[in-house]
Formats: sequence, structure tokens, C-alpha cells
Amino acid sequence: MFTADAQLRQCQINIRNEIKLNCKIMGLNPTQTDLVLSIGFRESSFMPFAYNKKDSSAGLFGITRIFVRDINRIVGYKKYIYTDRYSIQKSIEMLIIYINHYVPGWNHEKICNRWNKGSNYWNLIQKEINIAHE
Repeated sequence: MFTADAQLRQCQINIRNEIKLNCKIMGLNPTQTDLVLSIGFRESSFMPFAYNKKDSSAGLFGITRIFVRDINRIVGYKKYIYTDRYSIQKSIEMLIIYINHYVPGWNHEKICNRWNKGSNYWNLIQKEINIAHE
């Protein structure tokens, strides 16, 4: 019999593996994948149905409605809808579009500073990446 904590941990492992697979399919290298995983863990603890009532952010990466509209502006048509924030694959697609548009060199520190204006966010993401490699 699994405890609730063990079930949650197994769900997180499964979602982490799904994120890694999607990143590989989408052509991300291991370093880029590590960043995507770290942002996903930091924003939602790998919970694709996470929702923040305070700012209406949702999904793995805490994507807002404004973000979805910006991604649609970047691609030039209404490719994504608000419920796509709960899709692992579409959330990763949107994140990649965002990064390629605003930080095309994939500088991790610049991405983190742009993603979350909190002064400590880059340090938190670095810790997540380091933990993943232990």
C-alpha cells in the first residue's frame, strides 16, 4: 500500500520523465532540458494542474493568460488557448517559443531573470539543476 507522499513522489517522477521525453522530441539539449525541468519543479512541483488564484497562473510553469496571448502574438496567430497551460507538451512548446523569442542564446541566468523578476530566482534554479545532477 502506497502512502499519499509515495504516490505524489511517483507522480512527480512520471511527470519529470514526460517532460524530459517532450524536451528530447522538441530537440532540446540536456542543458536546456535541465533548465525546463528546474523551472517546472520550482513553479509547480511538477504538477501540471497547479493553479495560483492570486495571479491566475496555471500549469507546470505557472503560465498566465497574458503569457498565452503574448505567445500567440509571437507566432502570429491564435495557436494556443488558456487551457493549454495544463498540457505538458503545449506548456513546453510555449516556454520554448518564449525563450527563443526573448533570450535566443538560451542564457540561463537571463531566462530566469526574465521569467521571474524575483532577485533570488536564478539562484533557486541553479540549486534545482545542481540537485538534479547529484
